[in-house]
Amino acid sequence: MSGEARRLAAIMFTDIVGYSALTQKNEALTDELLQEHNDVVRAMLPQFGGKEIKTIGDAFHVEFASALDATRCAIAIQKALIEHNASALPERRIQLRIGLHVGDVMPREEDVFGDTVNIASRIVPLAEPGGICISEDVAHQIRNKIEARLVSLGRPDARRVRRLAIGLLVVAILGGTIWFVSPHIGWLPPTTANPNGVKTVTEPKPASAMKWIAVLPFDNTSNDAANEYFSDGMTDELISALSQVEGLRVIARTTAFMFKGKKGNVHKIGEQLNVGIVLDGSVQKAGEKIRISAHLLNATDGSELWAKTYDRELKDAFATQDEIAQAIVNVLKIKLGQPVVKPSTANQAAHDLYLRGRYSQSQATEEAIEKAIEYYEQAIAKDPNYALAYAALSGAYTALPGLSSVPAKEFYDKAKVAALKAVELDDGLPEAHLAVADNKYFMEGNYTDAEKEYKRALELDPNHEQVLLGYASFLYDQDRKEEALAIVEHVLERDPLNVDVKLQAADWFNY
Repeated sequence: MSGEARRLAAIMFTDIVGYSALTQKNEALTDELLQEHNDVVRAMLPQFGGKEIKTIGDAFHVEFASALDATRCAIAIQKALIEHNASALPERRIQLRIGLHVGDVMPREEDVFGDTVNIASRIVPLAEPGGICISEDVAHQIRNKIEARLVSLGRPDARRVRRLAIGLLVVAILGGTIWFVSPHIGWLPPTTANPNGVKTVTEPKPASAMKWIAVLPFDNTSNDAANEYFSDGMTDELISALSQVEGLRVIARTTAFMFKGKKGNVHKIGEQLNVGIVLDGSVQKAGEKIRISAHLLNATDGSELWAKTYDRELKDAFATQDEIAQAIVNVLKIKLGQPVVKPSTANQAAHDLYLRGRYSQSQATEEAIEKAIEYYEQAIAKDPNYALAYAALSGAYTALPGLSSVPAKEFYDKAKVAALKAVELDDGLPEAHLAVADNKYFMEGNYTDAEKEYKRALELDPNHEQVLLGYASFLYDQDRKEEALAIVEHVLERDPLNVDVKLQAADWFNY
């Protein structure tokens, strides 16, 4: 009825994993599996008061009276598919992703509309095959009312939050039977494709898994909580340095920082991230003194492979990071004939200001980025030859147009000046070439030179995630979608919990 008032409802969307690929390969089999899938879902809906609004291809759009009913139904559907798949041939197995949100909906005839519906549909791609993703609002309503465990996937980048809903927090439901279908959060390496094109997670071989390492956020054990910028910065720099070691594969920052403040059992973390090694530690900063404790752990059994505590001067931060990195590669028997950590500046005060800027910029709000710009400018005042600070300053200016009402050209002009200065100071800095590439791409529309700069940055650091994602965006806009997809898949291997990359993959490739 078009005149009905808005009402509260829980909305479910489902999506068959690999449906589009299977349709292209075997249309007859696709039709059969779609009917089997429809039968399973429709059998569950009445048990939980679910009202089928409509089907869209392989997707169900369902309304429930409560978030709890919707969640219990989602779990029941996934359990039913577990039973179905247990006796089915590999090519006839069905995997679903399910997304849930709760809020106001607007009835219109037999359909419902509104932000709640849009958000539920946008959450679906964040679920792994066989998994369920829910919004923060659903999580609040079902917490402690279901047997399954809730695991936070964190907040999307502020620029994406606007497309979903302000304050959206995505949470994955795991635990119980669901855990055995989806033992990991996100799309994890290594993956294989089964005959119907669906990606599935495979168990790592012990030898290869030992070359995968997760550097967990170092705890700030200082008396001052404000020193968290320093412990986070130390973690960031170690991840960046180790990522450049040939023969070592490192989980990216976004995924690693999902475990900040909730590290738990190292064996479970190893399973979730499919890594054989975990580096954990703490940083205590007091004036010009620092104490860094590091522990390298075997993720299989939790045993300690190496541990050391460093009591040093603040000015020795880079040297200490390099000692830690060298110890790791020695334990893993990786040959290395040079320092892993290269100081970005000889001025400790400038480095400290740079770390404060990075920490502030990571908050991804207009105010935080403006504060980051202040820190970068102060760092440059301390060391006018600080190329990395110029590159970061350029990046901050480039990020502002999506968050501010100020004309983009004003920010891009400032970004260009900083980017060119960064390259002038250090032509071997990947961040500098990324800054130039972004400016030529976004502001000048100079695609030829932009691509040259992206490629130059990747020559310098083939695993630099910001460069990879920037280049992928460039390629996609140039309609070179296969190349863009290959890069996105490469990024997801190292950063499987990155909500924003998942959303991008869903937007671009229905991934």
